[in-house]
Amino acid sequence: MKEFNIRNLVRQNILELQPYISFRDLNEFKNPVFLDANESAAGELNRYPDSTQKN
Repeated sequence: MKEFNIRNLVRQNILELQPYISFRDLNEFKNPVFLDANESAAGELNRYPDSTQKN
């Protein structure tokens, strides 16, 4: 019986994909400030919904 090899089932373009490398992984920061996706470093934007808003 042939030995199973997953590479025989996966398309070549999938095999050639490179893994994601984060900018944080490539650099060293002394005092990092991690912002959420909806936060702004400028502090001028408020993208959070107003919890007191009424219809």
